[in-house]
Amino acid sequence: MDDNGFRAKASVTLGLLFTLATFAQSWSEGIPWALTEGEAVLTFFPASTAFIGVSMTIVVLVKIALSKLEMSFGPESPSLMEKLDSAGRMSLTVYVGHFALLGAFVGIYKGGVITLTGSLAITLIHTLAWVPLASYYEGRFAHLSPEGMIRGINSRLSK
Repeated sequence: MDDNGFRAKASVTLGLLFTLATFAQSWSEGIPWALTEGEAVLTFFPASTAFIGVSMTIVVLVKIALSKLEMSFGPESPSLMEKLDSAGRMSLTVYVGHFALLGAFVGIYKGGVITLTGSLAITLIHTLAWVPLASYYEGRFAHLSPEGMIRGINSRLSK
C-alpha cells in the first residue's frame, strides 16, 4: 500500500472511531446525537467541532463509495464524481438555499419531534436534491448567484 492509501485508510478509520465516540457520548449523556441547533453532540448552527469531524468523515466515505461504484462501471461510463462539480462550484448558493429551506421547514414544523429514521430520510433527500438543482441553476442563473455577484465585484475591483 502506498503512502496515500495508508493515509486515506487511517483518516477513515479515525473518522469512524470519532463518529462512534459521538454516538457513545450522546447515549451516555442522554442528549440527542444531532440537531440543527440547541443541546446535542452534533449541531449545525453553530457548527460544533464534532459536527465538522463527522461531516468530513461522511464526505470522505461518500467519495470513496462513488469512486468504487464508478470504477465498477468501467472506464467508458459517465463520471459520477463530475455530477457533483456544479454543486461544488455553486457551494455558496447551495449553502444559502439550504438555510432558507431549513428555516422555512423549522418555521412550518414548529419544533415537533422527528424520528431518527425520518430525520435521516429528510437529510438525504434534501442533500441529494441540491446536486441537480445546482447543475440547473448554474446553467441558467449563475450570474444571479452569490458566486456570480462575487465574480462581478472582483472583476470590477481588479480593473
